[in-house]
Amino acid sequence: MGKTGILLLNTGSPDAPTPNAVLEKFPENGSNLFVVAPNFSVDCLETLYDIDIVLRRRYESEGQKLRYVACLNDSDSHVEMLKKLVKVQGETQETV
Repeated sequence: MGKTGILLLNTGSPDAPTPNAVLEKFPENGSNLFVVAPNFSVDCLETLYDIDIVLRRRYESEGQKLRYVACLNDSDSHVEMLKKLVKVQGETQETV
């Protein structure tokens, strides 16, 4: 059985490993990679293209499996959380 790795993308940190650097650590066929982009609450074109298309193609062309965890996007739980935040902010902010 191959290795399983977790790639946590953190564009806010200069010390964070790049996706390609992490891929180099998992050269065995059959390895699995679980990718999460926590800095985004919604998937953007860069995320979808760079990770879910380019990175997936490169990784899977080597016989490995990549699983990308989608952002919250328009899920019911994300919309509910945003509604609550707006309501709380509206109740606590002074009118200008």
